[in-house]
Amino acid sequence: MTSDSVSSLHRGDQHHLQVKNDDVIESELRNMLTSNSNNALDDHLTHDLNKNNKKKQKQNTRDESQALNAGEASRVNPTTINIVDSNPDHNQIHAVNDNQHRLSLNNFVITNESTRFAQTRYPFPPLVLRFSSGKVTVNQIKESLLDHCKKNHQFDVQVINCRLSSHIFSDNEYDILIYVKDAASFSFLLDEAHWPSVIGNKKYFFPSTLAIPPQLCLLIKNVDLHIDFYEFCTDIRTNYSHIKNIIRMKNKFQNDIKMVKVELTSSSVRDELLNKKRIIVNYIIYDIIEYLAPANVLICSTCMALGYFKKQCTQIKETCRTCGDQVEDMKNHKCSNVEKCVHCGRNHKSSSLKCPVVKSFRAELTRKILQIDNQSSPDSRLLNKNVIFNSTNFPPPPAPKSSTLLLNPMMVKLDELINKLSKVKDRLDKFEAKHDKFEQFISDKNRNDETIIQNMNDMSNNYMILRKDVVQQNFFIERHENLFCKLLIPMLEDVFTFISAKNQNQKGNPLDADLKCRINRYFIQMKKATEAKANVSLSSFDFNLLSEILSEWEDSLFLDSCLSLWHNYVTLHKTSFHSSLHVLSFNVRGLELRWQEVLLLISSFNFDILILLETGNIELPFFQKIFNNFKMFYQKGENKNGGVLVLLKLDIQVTRIECKLPNVCILDIKGEEVLRIAGVYAPESKSWTWDDLSQFLSRKCVVFGDFNVDIDHDGKKAETL
Repeated sequence: MTSDSVSSLHRGDQHHLQVKNDDVIESELRNMLTSNSNNALDDHLTHDLNKNNKKKQKQNTRDESQALNAGEASRVNPTTINIVDSNPDHNQIHAVNDNQHRLSLNNFVITNESTRFAQTRYPFPPLVLRFSSGKVTVNQIKESLLDHCKKNHQFDVQVINCRLSSHIFSDNEYDILIYVKDAASFSFLLDEAHWPSVIGNKKYFFPSTLAIPPQLCLLIKNVDLHIDFYEFCTDIRTNYSHIKNIIRMKNKFQNDIKMVKVELTSSSVRDELLNKKRIIVNYIIYDIIEYLAPANVLICSTCMALGYFKKQCTQIKETCRTCGDQVEDMKNHKCSNVEKCVHCGRNHKSSSLKCPVVKSFRAELTRKILQIDNQSSPDSRLLNKNVIFNSTNFPPPPAPKSSTLLLNPMMVKLDELINKLSKVKDRLDKFEAKHDKFEQFISDKNRNDETIIQNMNDMSNNYMILRKDVVQQNFFIERHENLFCKLLIPMLEDVFTFISAKNQNQKGNPLDADLKCRINRYFIQMKKATEAKANVSLSSFDFNLLSEILSEWEDSLFLDSCLSLWHNYVTLHKTSFHSSLHVLSFNVRGLELRWQEVLLLISSFNFDILILLETGNIELPFFQKIFNNFKMFYQKGENKNGGVLVLLKLDIQVTRIECKLPNVCILDIKGEEVLRIAGVYAPESKSWTWDDLSQFLSRKCVVFGDFNVDIDHDGKKAETL
């Protein structure tokens, strides 16, 4: 669309439209006739729009069509169209039917049907939804979309039609076409976030990206050809985020012109710019005009003639849109596939929009629509066509009296109050929507809390049952240990002593040296078993303390002296150092799932430090409540499975050493001497090397962990470690 054509169409300059010849009009309107213009080749679409008036149209169509054609012929001036072909033959005229439906190349009659079809036939392109399976009905899709937009976004979408696409796909796929009524609904549905995730319990997707229709476009006039167009576009997008595309228009010679087309995704922003009639870009004010929507051409699907529907056609035979032949039944027709237009005789289909006759008809149709829209008064459409209006024949009407209501300050204040009340209402609506969402969030949270409390109670009950079972098992184990230690082992010692005595001769020498060695080995193993039981029962510190108490008891002559000694014993301070530590390293493999096992481990063994490896990502506040008797030190891993957690008893003095290596936690334990402990989890995909740990090693250091290295078989890995 060129600058002259758009400005003339919007100003309604009739003289400019008359002086231009039809070849220029045809070239200037070529850009306006975009791909979303539809032909009247689908009777199903006609049935959708005229469904409510179907019976009435069947009775009155033929009678009214002749009257309408006669009225239009008297009201619209015929226009001569000169079509220049590459061949010198200027007399090529093709008949479109045999029953007085002939369309001459030298005259057009724009009927009421053509005008109404161009103005009312689906002004916006359809929104296409593709389903891969199932059978979702049209009513389900429409109701789900309207309910979702109204409940979740407080927006009423205006849908005028929703139907199944006639295109057949493989794998049971099918498309649903949704037609909206206004620009606000179309712009709202351009955002995929406004759509429901599923419709009728079936997932869907958008097979293609929607093009911006002309109803959401604007034209910026007089944009200089020598400016930096990239900077121009950047400044517009900075000020208006709803602008999607910015395109410089071209003329029929494909040269840039001073018109710039702007495509928007918001109808409110477009209306705001149209009301301002100007836009500021890089401190320069440009005029803005509306971008015209292309007119849809009505083509009869029976005879391929222009300007009426298939129901109004009187031709008996059907005309092939490809070869132009007339046949009785199109289903049995064997087309030669040689394209020949019935309008101009050239090698293209009769329904092609490239046909010069169709282009000229569309130009004349656009001119008529603009003449209807630019009439000064709606009453002028009702005037008789034979009456010639002359302003000198009638006196001018009296000047309107000034309204006193506009000067009344009370009315002004009332208007301001009404506007403020409407704003307050809008804010209250928004607050109500947010309040509903918050209440929904609170109800969901309460349900989740109840579920968590129930799970915690179940786990507590299970823990008590498990603890009871553990106590019972410990009782059984203690019984068997007492049986072995107090009966079997002393009995075996007596047996081995008797055998040893019988294995000696009169001089005291062993008769069987091998038997004596085996008996001595049995004695040593029984002694180790007895000592191991004592060590399992008591820690090293407790065993030493018990030994000291027994020694003091035996060394005291009287009970009073022993009690006075213990009474004068000075207790150590809570911050005293530990002389020994019990450390346990455990690869838990997901603490979130196995923390109950860790609790059972803590209750079963008496240790000072617990190092948990491969914990995964954990919530520290939750585990701080569970392990409230321990100090916690956590180091994240490199992935969702990694992580090291070190638990220490509260009376242990500890200092954490800063280490940025993942899966490595280093602590200094303050006892009689400072002992450094490193908890390490080293997966095969670690990002650090063993040499990176060298800087953290000290003279007294112990490294615990899971290294994923076999010392005997891994070769270089083992040597590096």
